[in-house]
Amino acid sequence: MTGTTTRPEWERRWLADGIEVGVFSSWTHFPALTHFTTLRGEAVAGDPFSSFNLGRHSGEALSRVMQNRNRLCRALSLPAEALVQPRQVHGTEVFPLLPDFFEHTGEERVAFLSQADGLVTALPGVCVAVSTADCVPLLFYDPCRGVVGASHAGWRGTVGHIARRTVEVMQRFYGSRPCDILAAIGPSIGPEAFQVGDEVVAAFTEAYGARDIVSSRRDADGRYHVDLWAANRADLVAAGVVPAHIVEAGVCTYERNDLFFSSRRAGGKLFGRFLTGIFRSE
Repeated sequence: MTGTTTRPEWERRWLADGIEVGVFSSWTHFPALTHFTTLRGEAVAGDPFSSFNLGRHSGEALSRVMQNRNRLCRALSLPAEALVQPRQVHGTEVFPLLPDFFEHTGEERVAFLSQADGLVTALPGVCVAVSTADCVPLLFYDPCRGVVGASHAGWRGTVGHIARRTVEVMQRFYGSRPCDILAAIGPSIGPEAFQVGDEVVAAFTEAYGARDIVSSRRDADGRYHVDLWAANRADLVAAGVVPAHIVEAGVCTYERNDLFFSSRRAGGKLFGRFLTGIFRSE
């Protein structure tokens, strides 16, 4: 169900301190831009968080998670407070990080981020990121206005059109033109693995109509499949993003559980989270 307007160009690279990440090759040519998707590290039998869990609400001891997050920030040459993540409530709220954000108290920042699933900013040296483990991480970059963004698109956020919402927030607060925006669809559960029930089928059918997003037939288990990549791509195009400006990892987190944490692969048990983030250095 994957279309032909996107280019799978995701590749693995190493940061300092032995941290491996994935990047989109065409985005690495922007000298001031850094983006990444972290990999899970060495998977150790019996340890669902092994070995580079970055999810603060995953169930792992927070001290271990923060050690990993601080290690990532050092590898990116960022102060720890420059890594900013929304609370991610499976909604569609996308907030701008404006210059006064860091003037607020820690409690005020937490309150601001508590209802958001996406962030955009033009502040240099500030990394906006989302944590996932099957949901779709979306990255945005407007090279003309110097604006970056990261959004979390679970199935609820996807049918709520959070990809389109992110583009609209970039327009409203920073004057971005959709035709200038580059967008990336990161590693997440693929259409072959994303089996869904009838209520999810109904939600996607209502949101996207007869597009090639829901499989036309039930599988052997009596369930349909949904293509989250195609749905988010459709929303980006509907928002005015040029199809040639959309890149797609094309990597399924369920199938590549050796590289990524996967909620569905964990079967409702404990599992870690990986981070997808983006920032400008100047």
